[in-house]
Amino acid sequence: MTRGLPASMLPFMYNNGMRIFQSPGLVALQMEMIHETRLIPTDGRAAIPRRIEQWLGESSGHWEGGNTLVVETTNFRPGPSATNIGTTGSPPENDTPVSSDARLVETFTMTGPDSIIYDFTWQDPVVFTAPWSARLEWMRDDDFGIFEYACHEGNVQIRNYITSSRAGRAQERESSQ
Repeated sequence: MTRGLPASMLPFMYNNGMRIFQSPGLVALQMEMIHETRLIPTDGRAAIPRRIEQWLGESSGHWEGGNTLVVETTNFRPGPSATNIGTTGSPPENDTPVSSDARLVETFTMTGPDSIIYDFTWQDPVVFTAPWSARLEWMRDDDFGIFEYACHEGNVQIRNYITSSRAGRAQERESSQ
């Protein structure tokens, strides 16, 4: 379960918390939404083969100017609904196709002890006519608590989807007879 990239990095209706962990050679981004964690090597290790595709791609980072992390991500799993931008005006059902040519370049720049400017550019020449970019300012909030992502626990919506789907199919069968 994932929103994919770049969607997982964008604010959504809820669960927008983000934790950033850094160790020598690795940065981890833990996202509250769906509890995804991106591991971003910064030690210059060799890339995995292009044929290995992942929902969140393969990220590789390096530092510029001491306070900016630059991350390039490739090797996305292509498909008709590989990312969910989840914003008003996005394609029907919020499903945005992704091709194997997709590339995400992000910068995380510390602008103060409690602030980061997050910039990204998404390129997918098979899906979009031109690259597109966004910029967000992130502020540290030490009082913020990341909540458990348990959208199905005690949730009857999945059962309702199945019930309505079965009823719709039965109605289609009846009308075609």
